[in-house]
Amino acid sequence: MRIFGTRLRYGVVACVLFGAALAGIANDEASRASLIRLLPGGDQAGSVDEQVSAITSVAESYGDKAVAYRLWKISQLSPEAAVREAALASLKALPAELLPEGVELAAETAGGGGAVGGAIDPAKMARGKEVYMRPAICFSCHQPNGMGLPGAFPPLAGSEWLDGDTDRLIKIVLKGLIGPIEVSGQSYNSAMAPLESLLKDEEIADVLTYVRNSWGNEGPEVLPDQVAAVRQAVKDQAGMFQVDALLKEHPLQP
Repeated sequence: MRIFGTRLRYGVVACVLFGAALAGIANDEASRASLIRLLPGGDQAGSVDEQVSAITSVAESYGDKAVAYRLWKISQLSPEAAVREAALASLKALPAELLPEGVELAAETAGGGGAVGGAIDPAKMARGKEVYMRPAICFSCHQPNGMGLPGAFPPLAGSEWLDGDTDRLIKIVLKGLIGPIEVSGQSYNSAMAPLESLLKDEEIADVLTYVRNSWGNEGPEVLPDQVAAVRQAVKDQAGMFQVDALLKEHPLQP
């Protein structure tokens, strides 16, 4: 009985210790999740100083690949220079193997904006996202994640229509597009409404730059001067562009 009682006590102690360890893990994960909610873009993000503090705490306490990717996106997209700089500094303190694939941290950030490796100006990306998310402009058809609606509206994520022909993109936004279209191997037959009366040159440049550099896309920046030139060239056109006619003038890159 003494032996049995001793074993029982050891078993109880082991269970208590194991339970405490599990609780510690749970508390640790809860703390990590709470801190991440304070980061820029989180639902509890506060002032710039509070965001900077959250970035430092998350990086120091929970530095892993998921956190590194989040910090990299913040360093690219936050409109606040102090936040971008804090994210970049925290990234540089993490082991190189945690960085997102293909990301190399330059000694100095592009344009003084805190962007990584020559990325697009984060302020321009933020403005572009704001335009994209306006009602009845982009996201209602193409969705916030750029994936579109199957069978109805084509995706922008990974779309071959976002290639280097900037004039074609600007024409579509200005005058709209109608007719059967194939995107990423899928067929669609809907229409995109013209936005020339709703968006200024800078807004079109910003939103096209945002779309070209979101959801895994990579493309050149679009400038307001480019939009102004195309707007002038097509100002007398009545009606939307037909897909076939537009592709004859601006074929997709193979």
